[in-house]
Amino acid sequence: MKNKINLVLLIDDNEDDNFFHRRAMEKAGRVEMIDVCLDGSDALDYLRNMGKYEIRGQDYPRPDLIFLDINMPRTNGWEFLDKYALLDARFIGGPIIVMLTTSLNPDDRQRAEGCELVSEFMTKPLKQQTFLEILDKHFPDLR
Repeated sequence: MKNKINLVLLIDDNEDDNFFHRRAMEKAGRVEMIDVCLDGSDALDYLRNMGKYEIRGQDYPRPDLIFLDINMPRTNGWEFLDKYALLDARFIGGPIIVMLTTSLNPDDRQRAEGCELVSEFMTKPLKQQTFLEILDKHFPDLR
């Protein structure tokens, strides 16, 4: 039985947050690979092997887990979710999406809780223990 997930995708424009979130996950030792996209448009290109990701020549990446910020330039977290929902069937049954944000707006929490694509709504920063709790909750086969 494996004890690691394959791929986590961080979608956040704050490079400092990405650094600390990556460190927390790496310290946990439960993820093979972590990729970062700096906004929702970049993430959509990443997931579809388009734009700068087209040259990878790989199958479409299938993250097990996505950490998604709300407030980003170009395409924010909500816009990403709207466009992600329209992607074709290869993404159905896809990754666990956790909104990881600095937003304290109760409307954001309520909207996330009403969105079937979002599994969790959490405030930054992601800590190692929180990451492990997410894995235990959403990936019970990893134990």
